[in-house]
Amino acid sequence: MARCCDGNLQCDAVLVSNPEDVCYLHSWEHGSFGELFDPVAAEQSKRGCGACELIHLQERHASGRPICLHLSLMEALHLVSKGTLQIWQAHQPSEVADSRGTLLSEAVCWQLFAANSLRFPYEYAAYCALRTAGWVVRSGVTFGADFSLYAPTAERKAHAMLCALVAVPSLDPQRNWCWLQQHVRLCHHVAKGLLLCEVATSDTQQQHGECNLAELSGRACLARLDVRMLRVATWSPAKAHAASSSTQHHAPHALVPVASSSGLGAPNSELNEPIVD
Repeated sequence: MARCCDGNLQCDAVLVSNPEDVCYLHSWEHGSFGELFDPVAAEQSKRGCGACELIHLQERHASGRPICLHLSLMEALHLVSKGTLQIWQAHQPSEVADSRGTLLSEAVCWQLFAANSLRFPYEYAAYCALRTAGWVVRSGVTFGADFSLYAPTAERKAHAMLCALVAVPSLDPQRNWCWLQQHVRLCHHVAKGLLLCEVATSDTQQQHGECNLAELSGRACLARLDVRMLRVATWSPAKAHAASSSTQHHAPHALVPVASSSGLGAPNSELNEPIVD
């Protein structure tokens, strides 16, 4: 039976402080969720006394200091939907019904998290599709992307295989080929592949008109969204010339369809395993 962990909602993140819960959620075999940090250093950072640094589990055992797990809202909601996490919100000072606060349902979590950003429902749909495909999904901010993807069979110290970008045509009209070229160059520099996740309302929903996704429940929202994945492959003139003597023009980048999902309640079979060139 899967472990059910406890977390506390803190502004735009969920913090897990129980050591056993931290080890369970952050372990590679259970999905490697969240980032570890030292709460003492975090408090010092707020006071201007030092920097808040991410740490490793081994350092906790060496120092004996407490450790917390910082979960993004997407990670937290995904864990709630799987029954692996309970999220508590602190009461107001006058309320003392439960020292842990108020237990938030999945529906309430969705409403709170989706209210923070118009992109949240779309990014969460892409996140769930990638997790369903079997990837270990972590933040891609280091590479200027939305997510970095790791093969589940890799070791924790392995490098990410792909960077993933979430494109929402209805919200990102400015994202064009020039924008894509910038990420292609960066991914090439850091030796990563690039996966483009285009998220939009399904054709059926478009016929009935757009709706406010934040007003729906999380599961109902995902059922209205399609996630289309495209692997962006770079083009080498030398390799292209060697492979074919044809004079046909080649595009600088090839968008290779990887998989699509018509609602995440019943994902396509192609999403069951990571896509590796």
